[in-house]
Amino acid sequence: MANTTKTPQEIRDHLDQFIGTTQYHKHPLGLLLTDGVVAACELMKCWWLTDVIASHQWDKKIKANPSFIVWRFVKRDDDSATVSAHSDWDDENPKAFKALVSQEIPFTNLPLDEFVLWQESGVLLLRSEH
Repeated sequence: MANTTKTPQEIRDHLDQFIGTTQYHKHPLGLLLTDGVVAACELMKCWWLTDVIASHQWDKKIKANPSFIVWRFVKRDDDSATVSAHSDWDDENPKAFKALVSQEIPFTNLPLDEFVLWQESGVLLLRSEH
């Protein structure tokens, strides 16, 4: 297979095609992943992101919001990043809601500057799959 590099826009366009899932894929720590999340992890080589999210499932603030959580990845200019969880979300003002939990990532080569996943009742999904 040829090694092809996609631009951030090509990645977003590809992932926006996922509008549902045909099956759920079980993460070793219990979360269920949709086809779109699996495709994102394979495309961007970021399985570690699902590990970060899964590792926070036992946090009391996450357990208190089991029905809906927004996971936000934000990369900085120095290639470090933050992964944070939010119980409410506003695309127009993402900083309006305080993070339930947050984790610093010292280095990442994830090709997107920002990436958002939703978690609904233990299922991690792309927003387009809702």
